[in-house]
Amino acid sequence: MDLEIIKDNKSYLLSDYDIHVQDIRVSSIPLITNRQEIEGFPGSLDYGSYYGDRPITVDFYIKARDDHDYPHLRDLLFELLVDTNPYYIREVRTTGEYEDDSYCNQKKVESYVNGKQYHVAVNNTIDLDQVMKVGFGTIECLTSGLPFAESIYTTKELNDSGYDALVEKYGLVDSINSDNTKYKFTERNFSIWNAGNVTVEPETMYLKITATGTNGKLEIRNKTTGDTFKVNASFGGTLIVDGMNTQLKGANVFRDTNKRYIRLASGKNEFEIIGQFTDITIDFRFYYK
Repeated sequence: MDLEIIKDNKSYLLSDYDIHVQDIRVSSIPLITNRQEIEGFPGSLDYGSYYGDRPITVDFYIKARDDHDYPHLRDLLFELLVDTNPYYIREVRTTGEYEDDSYCNQKKVESYVNGKQYHVAVNNTIDLDQVMKVGFGTIECLTSGLPFAESIYTTKELNDSGYDALVEKYGLVDSINSDNTKYKFTERNFSIWNAGNVTVEPETMYLKITATGTNGKLEIRNKTTGDTFKVNASFGGTLIVDGMNTQLKGANVFRDTNKRYIRLASGKNEFEIIGQFTDITIDFRFYYK
């Protein structure tokens, strides 16, 4: 078991620094419910719920070479984990497979858990309990921003490389549909697969639609969600709808749109494109409760 930290475009495995992960506990997302009790009324009025920040707890120990090495290793731990800026963490666990079939080299394969990562911030003071040259501690994290896990890769990467269970970044993802890994199309009617169990909302999640060869008039329909995006501009080029930012040939054309955006439901989404285009790419991440 291991934990990978991604920050400042660099990757750090805790095991590479003699920091040994004992357990990673990913909690469910807390539900925060708004209720009101009214005197003389049985029960209470439920005004609905929303998601809170997901707690993630990591138990670990450090093992120094000698007593003098201990504080150096402790300070390195603080340098890696304590940061005013949130960063991504990835859970790494062994699978049932072995790297080598020989009897003398039975090291198990390690893989990202379902190709997921979490955007987190440390939420506690890390206090080590030292026993000889070993220090035991706990990292308490809370998700920062969205409480969902998200795929390490985007669908454009999946489209370009194809899914392979042996490729580490994909992990052992049960929800990927191996028959639906295409996210770039030239036809007008197609379907895309959202392997996450959360609807992708462009207001808060990564969703980038790129259509080349447009003449300034294009309509994109997700028939599954009922969402329609329209642009009616006076010039053509490459259309990029990046979240809520819409550009045509590098110019902002938000005022030339219907000011509606495309969501992606969990599972299969049926699309229809109306207007002139050469190809269209739907690039997004999978999100998980």
